[in-house]
Amino acid sequence: MSTSQVHLCLLQTACHATVHIVSNRATETVTVRQLRSDWVQIKRRIARGEQLILTDNGKPIMQLLPLERQALSSTDLGKHWKQQLVRAKEIMRGLPTGDSTVLEERAASN
Repeated sequence: MSTSQVHLCLLQTACHATVHIVSNRATETVTVRQLRSDWVQIKRRIARGEQLILTDNGKPIMQLLPLERQALSSTDLGKHWKQQLVRAKEIMRGLPTGDSTVLEERAASN
């Protein structure tokens, strides 16, 4: 049986213990109900590097996986908001907006 046939068979299984083959790795599924009730535990599993498939009524709807990049430092975040503010002012031709006020506050806070 080929990997695609195994994948197809596994996708048709409608139970929370289903295992999928994603990029040659076995990936466990979690249901929407499990995600709601066990959010903290599932979040920890993903943070440890696990990849999970979220199912709704037995059908896969999305893949949950950790980010591959690290969060921005506060210095980098400040630069990011300043760049966003410059871009917003360009778009609005220098006119102040509610958005630009928020961007100014975020840029100043870092």
